[in-house]
Amino acid sequence: MTDDEQSYLYGLMTGGNPEKLHQAAQLLANIAEMALKGITPSKRTSNPPTTTTISQQRKPTSLRTGRSGTAGAGRAFQNMNNHEREKERFKQQKIEALKKEHPLPVRMPKFIQLAINTFPDPYNVKRASLMFVDDVPWNGLDVVDAYSRVVIRKKDGAVLRNLPFMSDKISIVPAFMTESLAGSEEAHESGGRTRRVIISNIRGVAGRYGCQIGDVVTHINGEFFDGDAENLRMLLHSLWEEGCSTGTPFFTLTVNADDCTAQAIRLRAKRMRAAIK
Repeated sequence: MTDDEQSYLYGLMTGGNPEKLHQAAQLLANIAEMALKGITPSKRTSNPPTTTTISQQRKPTSLRTGRSGTAGAGRAFQNMNNHEREKERFKQQKIEALKKEHPLPVRMPKFIQLAINTFPDPYNVKRASLMFVDDVPWNGLDVVDAYSRVVIRKKDGAVLRNLPFMSDKISIVPAFMTESLAGSEEAHESGGRTRRVIISNIRGVAGRYGCQIGDVVTHINGEFFDGDAENLRMLLHSLWEEGCSTGTPFFTLTVNADDCTAQAIRLRAKRMRAAIK
């Protein structure tokens, strides 16, 4: 990707907007598909070289690098390079430490394309690739939710959460993980969504595409989904019937492009930018 493309994708990911997060997930899926096909554009700058750069390229090596014929000047130049390398190494160490202190959410957005011929009727319980359950209880406002691993209790189907501060892997809970979206502009714009559907069971091809138990279903065929588990089954059943009758090859599913994940990524990026400066 070009520098401009990377900047655009970063803006989508860290803007705190669920719809932009959905767009970012789709772009990343397209890039991954291109990579599988062997189409891997090298990282390059999209900015054309300036006249100054061109003129510098035409200068002799000694003028471009600042080297002179004296050994002393050469050592000074080498020391300057060592200093810059050490500075860059320290910066990278700081970034890696910040990544551990501010981990990415457990529920990252994913865009998944499922072929109709490999996706059984969702009402066929014995063969269904994906099964769903209403996420109850859930207040729709805690950023920490994006860091919580979901378990579906088999005996009664209850939705249980393992919070990150209960895990030995995360010894420090970043402050933003306990922030709430209540009263925020983002929560107001989203309409205060207080219901959602999560994946409760996975079979077959769906698991190979990265679906996980606890993923929140947010978009179907690019359209925002705001219903319950039965609404979702009905929608997928109609898509399945339509695909079987018309030959439509696939449908798309986006998970985790929701307010909690969008805000968790935004706040993480904000904290990391502030710490690196």
